[in-house]
Amino acid sequence: SDALTLRNDAVFAHFLAGEMWTMDHRTDLADVTCPVLVLSGAHDPVCGPSSTDELVGALPETRTTWVRFERSAHTIAADEPDAFFSAIRTFIGS
Repeated sequence: SDALTLRNDAVFAHFLAGEMWTMDHRTDLADVTCPVLVLSGAHDPVCGPSSTDELVGALPETRTTWVRFERSAHTIAADEPDAFFSAIRTFIGS
């Protein structure tokens, strides 16, 4: 299969029925000890700018690299592929 994501309906139903409403690890983000790359699209209707601001604000500043793509929505790799892959290469090389 060429699918990048394999859907498991039973797992998804379980998540929607309960864990989606109780799983919240935002307070744990301050304890992250590895480097983190956050990529966000300025026009993302799924994970909008306020969500990304909250995520980045909760992560340790010294461990976090945030790249915001001003011409992208949720599909950054399709919207701005050169900049997307450049950000990843730069992060991995750092």
